[in-house]
Amino acid sequence: MFPADYVRYCSPACTLLGAFQGFTYTTRILVQNDDGTNTIQTLETSGLIGRLPCKLFEPLVNNTKFEDTFLGLNFCAFVNFNSYKFNNGSTAAECRGIKFPPDLFKHNINLTSIVGLFTGINIEVGVDINSDLLVNNTALTNISRLFSDVTFNSQDYLDAQSGTNPQINFSIFSTCTELQDVSRLFEVSDLRNVTKGLRIIQSNLFDPIGSDVPNNPRITNVSGMFHNNALMIGSIPLFDIGKFTRIKTVNGYLEGVSKGNISNANAFINMHDTSWIPQSWIDYNG
Repeated sequence: MFPADYVRYCSPACTLLGAFQGFTYTTRILVQNDDGTNTIQTLETSGLIGRLPCKLFEPLVNNTKFEDTFLGLNFCAFVNFNSYKFNNGSTAAECRGIKFPPDLFKHNINLTSIVGLFTGINIEVGVDINSDLLVNNTALTNISRLFSDVTFNSQDYLDAQSGTNPQINFSIFSTCTELQDVSRLFEVSDLRNVTKGLRIIQSNLFDPIGSDVPNNPRITNVSGMFHNNALMIGSIPLFDIGKFTRIKTVNGYLEGVSKGNISNANAFINMHDTSWIPQSWIDYNG
């Protein structure tokens, strides 16, 4: 753990770049040897003991950038899946936890960039990203790599055979109407690691179903957004260019995504030129 005032005295110009990268904690255990003697064994574990503290960023009201702050950091969910309630008759949906402290960015209304903020973290089974995580951060323009290399899991609970939990509310960016750069948002950078990335996607991520007006009409860059999300299934954001008129950079938007897993793949192909479409989709015969 670290204290809640860990970053209290950072200047408004501070970006907290890599501020928590490389954190480790030490544990010591007593090991009984075969000859009856005891040895103290020291173990170094990557990450934090416990969860992020409440009000961590509350003093930083004038900061405009937090970038790569939690890069690769292991930390516990703020509220874990409630196994006790589940084992006593509550549904799995009623027992789900949240990953971050409530109101983590409530006071950081001047933030414009949170590039790579949560790159490489793990979302535990039965836990969701807080649906109101960014509700007050209406000035955001750049969320590139925000959830890149994140380990998601759709299981209802640990050891469940299946699940339909995306672990993210697809309206999470609905108040961030100034967004421009959403590139590599869920990218998996290691082509060999298919266990990372989204498991479920919905088309209403930036565009409410049935609305003629998207939540985020200023988006310019969607390149690499779902790069190598090999296990992702569902319907992708279509980014109708009649609504999203400012999009200019699209390369790699769906590179590494299986066409067979995407329910609106054909609709997407019919809407866009080949700069949007992976070669594997063009060659797909399924």
